[in-house]
Amino acid sequence: MLILIPLFIATTVISLLRDDKELDDELGIVKCSFIDWFLLALQFIVCLSFSFLAIKLLSRQYEEKQRCGYNFHSSDFDFSRKGAMKLSGIAFVVGTFGSSLGIGGGMIIVPVLLELGMLSVVSSSTGMYLVIFTSLSTVVQFMIKKQFRWFYALFLGLCSLTGTYFGISIVNGFVKRHER
Repeated sequence: MLILIPLFIATTVISLLRDDKELDDELGIVKCSFIDWFLLALQFIVCLSFSFLAIKLLSRQYEEKQRCGYNFHSSDFDFSRKGAMKLSGIAFVVGTFGSSLGIGGGMIIVPVLLELGMLSVVSSSTGMYLVIFTSLSTVVQFMIKKQFRWFYALFLGLCSLTGTYFGISIVNGFVKRHER
């Protein structure tokens, strides 16, 4: 969790610098200018740096569990250096496609995690956890720009809560029936 907070702050600030018209005018950032492309490259560098840090931490944690004789579950993911790099590469591709297509990465990563053998509860929870950060970043940016619409947010929030309740009920029924 601690690794995600600075990543969240860094990517939100860079996104604001690249996307805020008033701030762009003050700083002289023009779309497709050198500074704009530099900020985009910086965002990729920041994300890749945090990815490598996460891989290192997860690998170290996994190796420590192995040394201590931890009894892994059959659905646990192999977070050795190779396994963590594989998952990181998959996440990078999923994030790229998700943002390019304008859909949440959770729609893509959850089926991939299921295919890798993770439990459905863990896969769906991971997808929702990831969506929290992208959604929160967008909300913060809209609030800073004073473009946040409270009525729409409350309406969509209530619809989302209702849909989540029914969706979880359906998935739990499916999991019980198919014992997966």
